[in-house]
Amino acid sequence: MTWFRLPQLVAAIFGRNLGATCTAFFLCCSAAAQSKPPELGRPGPARAGAQTQASAEQLSRSLAQIEAVGFRNRMEGPRPVALFHSGDALFEIHNLLRATSVEADRAEHPKDWGRWKRAAGGIEVLEGGQWAKLSYPKTMQPLPAGFALSGEFEHLVNSVTPDSNLGAQFRYSFRPDGRFSSNRFVGVSADLEHYPMVTAQSRGPALEGRYHVDGYLIRLEPAGGKPETHLICTYPGSATIIWIDGSDYTKRK
Repeated sequence: MTWFRLPQLVAAIFGRNLGATCTAFFLCCSAAAQSKPPELGRPGPARAGAQTQASAEQLSRSLAQIEAVGFRNRMEGPRPVALFHSGDALFEIHNLLRATSVEADRAEHPKDWGRWKRAAGGIEVLEGGQWAKLSYPKTMQPLPAGFALSGEFEHLVNSVTPDSNLGAQFRYSFRPDGRFSSNRFVGVSADLEHYPMVTAQSRGPALEGRYHVDGYLIRLEPAGGKPETHLICTYPGSATIIWIDGSDYTKRK
């Protein structure tokens, strides 16, 4: 679990330049700076320049140990759960992007791990000493190489303290011919002692390029930029939601 103050969250999502601007902005917001930051529960959504600590070989080795991906309901909506051949269950699937091995991540983040088993009527997971059935009956198998996505998918973030508010929007557009585009927007506001409801907003750089899906991975190749590798999950039979690095993206109508 990671705690963010609003400037830190902006920096994590949009990079140092915009983060520095918003940090300077919020240094003026003494009330907001003193407020307890919200618990987000996972890193920010996939973004340009995101790096993994795991090498391609390490990530491939970790993903090869997954039997399937299940889905459970959380307060913020459905979330993927990696179900391993060993019977282990990983509730924070994005950990694999940083893990040098499954064993290393389980040792470093034990609270993110549990167990799973097949039971009458579905799959159960053990978390916090209690077995509970997964909220959704279907499980995901690795996607075939060249799997095509279609549509515009959006992820929204809203972080609120008593004196400040941050809203962020992340959007990916995928075409069946293998092309993608993305953009992101952030807006912040704070209630200052002498300047009530000061606001600031900024839009991140738009990206365009090609994408390639293979298994649990999606590779984004921005034109003129550095390729990125992210985790991708889909719910079988549904074209209205995907998960990128564990964050849900809902298809826009």
